[in-house]
Amino acid sequence: MKLHDVRGVIFDKDGTLIEFQPFWIPVTCRVLSRLRELYRADAIEYQDCLSALGVSEGGEVDPEGQLAVGTYGTISRAVSEVYARGGVEVDGASFLGDMTRAFEEEAARQPCTLTADVHGLLAFLKKRGFGSPSQQPTTRKSRRGSCGNIA
Repeated sequence: MKLHDVRGVIFDKDGTLIEFQPFWIPVTCRVLSRLRELYRADAIEYQDCLSALGVSEGGEVDPEGQLAVGTYGTISRAVSEVYARGGVEVDGASFLGDMTRAFEEEAARQPCTLTADVHGLLAFLKKRGFGSPSQQPTTRKSRRGSCGNIA
């Protein structure tokens, strides 16, 4: 396929355009740390939250796990279930909002390494009149991209 044949592009977080693990693992770890502090959830085991998202103790990501395929909503539910099992009750909507903000802020400051010529693709799309492509929202409210510093 040639670039001039492109009619649309779907961006997602599976590693097609950016290196998945070096980007999403540090972001997720910082998000979980922020939530643990915010909700005073010291009793919650950090690895239990990562496991609920499909991240092994060795840092391997299950391609079918929540971190790989989930939305902020499904990721929030998975983590809030871990909190509930640990005796920390959270309001679902508030927890989702706090998690979404944390993911957006942490993703914006995380450098990422491209796996494809994204700069060329974006320039081509702009030239074709596609405007500024945005990240597929993981919540209906989120419309911002996530790579703060593209390498």
